[in-house]
Amino acid sequence: MSREIFKERERALEYEFCHKVDQKLLEKLRDDVRSEERLQALERATGIGDHDVLRSLDEMGISGECIVALSLYPLVHVAWADQRVQRRERAAILNVVEVLGHGPDSASYHLLEHWMDEPPSPELFAAWRNYVAAILDTMPSTGEKLTLQEWLMGRARRVAAAAGGVLGVHAISKSEQAALEALQNAFDDTAL
Repeated sequence: MSREIFKERERALEYEFCHKVDQKLLEKLRDDVRSEERLQALERATGIGDHDVLRSLDEMGISGECIVALSLYPLVHVAWADQRVQRRERAAILNVVEVLGHGPDSASYHLLEHWMDEPPSPELFAAWRNYVAAILDTMPSTGEKLTLQEWLMGRARRVAAAAGGVLGVHAISKSEQAALEALQNAFDDTAL
């Protein structure tokens, strides 16, 4: 009898072990499917086909819904150049996202607000550089690439100038100018 009980317990333990392994495999499969769905959504939202760039964005929590925020990250980068985001800089950034059709209830708007409340990590700048390089690779003409560059750099300069200076003198600080140059370098490093 004790042998039968032992065998029964052994089967129960084996079943429990296999059940747990099966559950872990199923959860991993679900995670892989969700990850692939997120990558596909990012690819649709951005037009980027480079899966390394898409995985990097996904790992940072950037979704297809938040891609507008990532594309406007340079504005936040410039705003934080002097170690704080000023009220006028914040208003200038939120105005741009609203003009693009993403109001206070959108994920992009909330993400930009978060980045203005808490300084983004340096990894986010690197992710944006990879993103802009991949976006530029998808554009067929140099003219389109230059238009994107000019549009984004123009908005970044407006954010830098929003904080002011005195009577328009020194409206862009040295730290903001350095941030603008870092953004420009991201474009220069990508063959236009």
